[in-house]
Amino acid sequence: MSKHLHDYDLLIAIEASKERASPVHGDWGDYFKRFMEIYRENSEGYPASRRAILALIEAEHFTLVDIAVFHNEISEALVILLEETLPQTRDEQLLQAVSRILHQELLVTIGGETRMSENASSSGTRDPHLGLSSCSHHIIAVNFLINAFSEMIFTNAKAPCVSVTNSGSDQASMVSKFALVIFQTLLDLMGSKVRRLSIPRISCMKARLAVLQWMLRLRADCDHRVFICIGDIPGVISLAQLARRAESSTALFWEHNDVDFNLKARKRRKAAFSNSLEGASSAHTPSSYKDDSESTRKRYIWQIPDQILVDATDEMTRPSPAITTCAGAELEGTYLKLSVHQYLSAIIGILANSRNWGIVSYILCHLPAQLSNRRLFYGRDTNRSLRRLVIGVCNWIKNDALYERLRGIRPHDLPRSAVQAILYHCLTVLLSYHNWLEPIEGEVNGDIMLNYMIVESLVNGLSGGEMTRRPCLEALSIAIYRVPEEVSKFSSLIIEKLSTLATNPLSSLQIVEYLLIAGYTPRIHVGVFRDDDYQRVFGIPLMYIQQRSRADADTITTLEGKESYSLAQHVYRTSFTIFYVWIGSMKLADRARFAPFISNGLREANNGQEMNASSKICLDWLEQYTHSTVDSFPWSDFMYSSIAIPGYRREIENRATGWEERKKLEMENSTAFKAWKMGNTIILAHVIKEPVGWARLVFYRPSSRVDLYCHVEGLRYCDSVENYPETGEHHDCTSSESTVLEGAQVRSETHGNVFALDQSNPSDTASAAMHPMLIPSIFNDSIIPQNSSLPTYPDFEKLKRTLSVLGQYPVINPHLVGILYVGPGQTKEEEILANTHGSLTYSHFVSRIGQLVDLNAPDNFYARGLHAGSHGRYTIAWVDDVSSINFHVATMMPNTKDNIAKKGAIGNDSVKIIWNDGGRPYEFSTFRSQFNLINIVVEPQSSALTSAYRASIDGFLRVTLQTGPGMPRLTPIGDFKNVRLDYLPDMLRHCTLLACLFCESWMSTGMDGPTRNPLETNWRSRLACIERSERYLKMETD
Repeated sequence: MSKHLHDYDLLIAIEASKERASPVHGDWGDYFKRFMEIYRENSEGYPASRRAILALIEAEHFTLVDIAVFHNEISEALVILLEETLPQTRDEQLLQAVSRILHQELLVTIGGETRMSENASSSGTRDPHLGLSSCSHHIIAVNFLINAFSEMIFTNAKAPCVSVTNSGSDQASMVSKFALVIFQTLLDLMGSKVRRLSIPRISCMKARLAVLQWMLRLRADCDHRVFICIGDIPGVISLAQLARRAESSTALFWEHNDVDFNLKARKRRKAAFSNSLEGASSAHTPSSYKDDSESTRKRYIWQIPDQILVDATDEMTRPSPAITTCAGAELEGTYLKLSVHQYLSAIIGILANSRNWGIVSYILCHLPAQLSNRRLFYGRDTNRSLRRLVIGVCNWIKNDALYERLRGIRPHDLPRSAVQAILYHCLTVLLSYHNWLEPIEGEVNGDIMLNYMIVESLVNGLSGGEMTRRPCLEALSIAIYRVPEEVSKFSSLIIEKLSTLATNPLSSLQIVEYLLIAGYTPRIHVGVFRDDDYQRVFGIPLMYIQQRSRADADTITTLEGKESYSLAQHVYRTSFTIFYVWIGSMKLADRARFAPFISNGLREANNGQEMNASSKICLDWLEQYTHSTVDSFPWSDFMYSSIAIPGYRREIENRATGWEERKKLEMENSTAFKAWKMGNTIILAHVIKEPVGWARLVFYRPSSRVDLYCHVEGLRYCDSVENYPETGEHHDCTSSESTVLEGAQVRSETHGNVFALDQSNPSDTASAAMHPMLIPSIFNDSIIPQNSSLPTYPDFEKLKRTLSVLGQYPVINPHLVGILYVGPGQTKEEEILANTHGSLTYSHFVSRIGQLVDLNAPDNFYARGLHAGSHGRYTIAWVDDVSSINFHVATMMPNTKDNIAKKGAIGNDSVKIIWNDGGRPYEFSTFRSQFNLINIVVEPQSSALTSAYRASIDGFLRVTLQTGPGMPRLTPIGDFKNVRLDYLPDMLRHCTLLACLFCESWMSTGMDGPTRNPLETNWRSRLACIERSERYLKMETD
């Protein structure tokens, strides 16, 4: 009937009958609900009537709150009414009335702080004064507040709402301020230590959890605008497994290897068994111990998969046009700053004082992911709160205060190391704020060196159980890039601790990864380490090599409890790589002090038996690098193009594509060949036709190929005694009176390594009629011993086949890594391959990950199957003395039909870097390939689409790791890491190298299948080829 009346007439009717809605009348409830229905039905065209009805409801509600019987009759219906009508409410007077009613409803429904256990609160045990539905009232009220806040600060494109975009400037400011009041109310309800609205904490744990679920999903985009993260949060599952909030075989395996936890567990089982013998109930027998644990776990207030108690909409995922986390953000429009520092202070207060493991564990498992969004925690006030959080976490780890405070409340199967492991994950993320944690004068706690404190806590964590070692080692590996100065102060202590942990095979992967990264970063140990420290560094891989030499130690148990042969071979190979990287980083004068330590250790590791292939190769490498730095590039250098193949044949050489063609040109310019085998080295000597007087020795070794060019002066070689008219003396050209080898030196330039001779003083006395056997007579046993039996290759044609096979194996280990760029909104492989450019940060990264290589350059080792015509003229590559990485960059390759060339090159790469600016998580199956084993995904900290092209060059990015089925977790990336763009190329270069080393071990050894194949590498193949050439040898004596 109200719809047929005008607003003025309806107002008169309301005034006439409003007394009937008072509890003094028996039918007050019916009239009260009628007024609510009129308010709901007449949402438009009745402003005066709606104000009168809401004023009546507010007045009666203020009276009813003190009478529980009457209040319970209308409370739920009233809250539902306000929730349904709020999106269409624009009147400021109505909004204020709604806020007062809601505030009053919260004061009535919430109770004081109660210290009930989590299990009791979630299993139906409630305060009798609150009624059966009090907890549901709490959740409804909290949900209403959150939805009201969201409707005010987020854009709703489907329907009009009370938001900044649909209001004038004055009303927009009012709405934003009211939203901030609601935010402060939520903080007080969550359990803020400093309460501005005098609202007590909620006794219902699920209602507090609902507030936390929403708060911990707050994020900010690159412009500091707030939005909500909906869906699964990366990195939470692994922490929830540690907190006993998800079933995990990994957690169970960790427990079996945690000594402290095992001792306590055995005591509990023994006590339970004793109780059963004394006549205790069967519910406490050892057989039902697990069942009782499982039934308790079902009553937890949260568990993975997480049940979100707050209604979330897609509009919440869009950056807010009203609220920002940075007051100084240069944005158009009116923005108010969200009090993130108060929220962080509330989190610190809960962690420091709460005795409810359900609430504490939810914060600990979700806070690291939120802290990784640095744009949310911005500003001077927030910086102070972050410093307090760092101090708190470090103290909780050091004093074990958090675990002890939860005694009697925490789950009985929760080990101490699990809580500390979660705290170490928080410290790892907090370390990404290292530039904000520097000492600040005049600030509270400003004189504390927080970065030093974090590194110290991580180093101390190495002495803990297996759960804490892994996050600490991962964090220290990343800290090498973030805070190298602080790590260098503890580098000696770290090595000392790692040397004691090396006997535990479970930590072997993380230890060798740390040592490899530390070897590539000399600044943390040069000038800091003593000889004892270096010997500890080399002693750790020697220990792993000795372990792998035993027949009963051919596998390593992963954290998932799986026996992996491929992982054991990877650790074995990486152990040798540590020698190469650390020795190569030393000065030449220091290398000789440690080479005997390594060589003696390798002999002991082989238990007095014949050296295995890897040890032989390592000794071969040490022979070269102890007193020199050998450039292992197989490129043709200046000496080769000028002497072995003279300059006028350079054009022909450029067109030579194979070993046979190149050797044919060399043989045309040679008079004779002679070859010897000395140890594991094939020495090939031949005389150059022109320029005259030159001879060339090529040393084919398992780990290198070195060319020695000799220019002989003051010596003639002939078949008879000749009379020289100038002096009248007789000279026997088969003997040498003097030999001048001028300017001999080792070259270590980028063009190659040769023992080159100075050509500044050529002599016209040299003759082209020179025999290769003259060369060993010149060196007098220093290179080729000629006074004893010397095995030679009499048939050079047969040796050519061996040398041809050697030429197919590079003297360094080449690795292939694909780089893909995912543009905004892209989800398909075809779209990703079609990209020809990326964002500014992506371009900056690609330009620093390696060096630009011209594929049209002659003798290009980096081509590795790429052709300038189909893959573009340029590519990116990186190389050191033992390894190289060829980056197949999709955006640098030209687009063709179906992009077959791009797909063929990148599809065969087992390791890929995915630069994801798509605004949504990258799926592992997006790029289809049978070699799709490891993806390293780099993306902005914010998932908002605008972050792709708005991220600053000096900003941080989020790096995650994706692995194929059955593969263990590799590299120190872990679940995710925040990495600054300036050191991102170095970190990913080392991580991709580690990933490539494992993928080669994984594929060559049988991928942990039923068949176990020996590990094959280029150096092993070269050694096997040299050893097979012994069948062509002939012993000859001089």
